[in-house]
Amino acid sequence: MKLLTTFIISLGLSTSATAANAIDGTWVYERTAPKGEKTLKMSQAFNLKAEGKKVTGTIVLNIDGKAKPPIEIKTGAIEGKKFSFQTETSTTMGTFRTKYEGVVDAGAIKGTLSTDGKSAPFEAKKR
Repeated sequence: MKLLTTFIISLGLSTSATAANAIDGTWVYERTAPKGEKTLKMSQAFNLKAEGKKVTGTIVLNIDGKAKPPIEIKTGAIEGKKFSFQTETSTTMGTFRTKYEGVVDAGAIKGTLSTDGKSAPFEAKKR
């Protein structure tokens, strides 16, 4: 009985670690945005790594082929398939804090990003 209990606990821990490690890698979110008469092509590359229940990494924003400096992920967490993390970006227009929440699901991370009281869905595919 003790051996069975140990096996079940070990199985649960390894499944949890595997789910957390599923977020490791580069994920790309692509979209377009209007700017006057022009349409901007934008992408975000999420470079993520799970360290236990913590998510670390960077996000690189690319606008019309021009990459911006990497943004460090702050306060990242993962529990099973659910993740959350925040970024902080300082610009001439002020500091912007963005929160990402969602799930790791079959080759994609899906969820909601929120900044300045506004939120939008996002889906990034594994590269």
